[in-house]
Amino acid sequence: MATSAIETFLHQLDPTVIRPGLERIRHLLEALDNPEAHLKAVLIAGTNGKGSVAACLSSILTASGARVATYTSPHLRRINERISINGKPITQKTLMRHFRRVKNALAKVGEATYFEFVTALAFDYFGRVGPDLAVLEVGLGGRWDAVNVVEPQMCMITPIGLDHTDLLGSRLEAVAAEKAAIVRPGRPVVCGRQPGPALQVVEAVCRERRAPLSLLGRAFRLRRGASTEEGQRFTYMEAGLKLEDLFLPLLGAHQADNAACAVRAYRHLCQEGWMAWSGEAVQAGLAAVRLEGRLQVLSRNPLVVVDGAHNEMAALALADAVRARWPRRPLTLVFGVLEDKDYRRMARALFPLAARVVFVPVSSVPERSADPTDVASKIGGGRGRDLMVAPDLRTALGVALEELPDDGLCLIAGSFYLAGEAIALVEETFSAHLAR
Repeated sequence: MATSAIETFLHQLDPTVIRPGLERIRHLLEALDNPEAHLKAVLIAGTNGKGSVAACLSSILTASGARVATYTSPHLRRINERISINGKPITQKTLMRHFRRVKNALAKVGEATYFEFVTALAFDYFGRVGPDLAVLEVGLGGRWDAVNVVEPQMCMITPIGLDHTDLLGSRLEAVAAEKAAIVRPGRPVVCGRQPGPALQVVEAVCRERRAPLSLLGRAFRLRRGASTEEGQRFTYMEAGLKLEDLFLPLLGAHQADNAACAVRAYRHLCQEGWMAWSGEAVQAGLAAVRLEGRLQVLSRNPLVVVDGAHNEMAALALADAVRARWPRRPLTLVFGVLEDKDYRRMARALFPLAARVVFVPVSSVPERSADPTDVASKIGGGRGRDLMVAPDLRTALGVALEELPDDGLCLIAGSFYLAGEAIALVEETFSAHLAR
């Protein structure tokens, strides 16, 4: 069975359907003999940055000599990307074998959502491989997310903002309570920078559960260094430890924050005896991070950059990073979003960067894509900004680059699914100019 056939089956489960509760995933895992029961795991919840933190921590652990399983979502191009060991995605043959096992188990228990099925597949695979540690990204929320059936060794919480408000609530306090529900009694928690209301909730939950909290800016901090289109340098600091001139091949101040959280998590794991501390592993691991769709330079001539920013918080971080890295470049924004996103707030963050905006559908998930004509009419573009609607990303990219000045920048943003489309299209179109 090819990947396309697997994904056809999964889409029959409807990836847009989210049903709170852990009963279905528990029943499905029981039918698979509970492969998750023996996983030693780190859980990562939050609104933005979960995938980046997971990539950084997994890379550090790999450099330290550990056998590391990683589970993230969504994927950009192939579902295999979600499930990996030491940075290598699950092979097609192995994916199909575990797909069949989980499909047979599903026939016994009756129902599961798309995310629950894929989570069970990942756990079934990890249970067979037997990793030293599993780094698991929470898909949505925390309390009722399928990965929360695992009992973690430690938890991490990345910056919390408003997203999926129909399910998590329209106030930061409510969203933070759902995210912080992954915190386990007595287990350490590493937390990124948080807005005040969210931080108060996280602190309260950690106090109640006697979970030691390490907060960026308090228990550990960083000093930013030089930045180029290849990446950035920073110094990590905590009591009794200073790691200077660390290189991270990801752009944006927010990514240095994510990397610092990963270093602190690794430090905790070493202090608890999971492995011996190695500053060299931190340095080598961060330098080896590879992560698509995060302020990724796809082509240098012309300059084409893609980012999966899909909510207001991510759009604000992207805007700050673009202003810092390319402050005076004329910019054309190719913008495509999913229907359930607050694209008005995203537009307020990103549109001031652009002289031209090209609205596109997210063609890889047509059932979830916002109609670009509708988005354009609801948002508008503001005075002095050219607007147009394109039927697809290929047309949009052609239009965007046709009049782009030599010093111009084409930024593609609004959805991880759109980012996946863009990476494939630019590889095809500008293979001679790709940034490697």
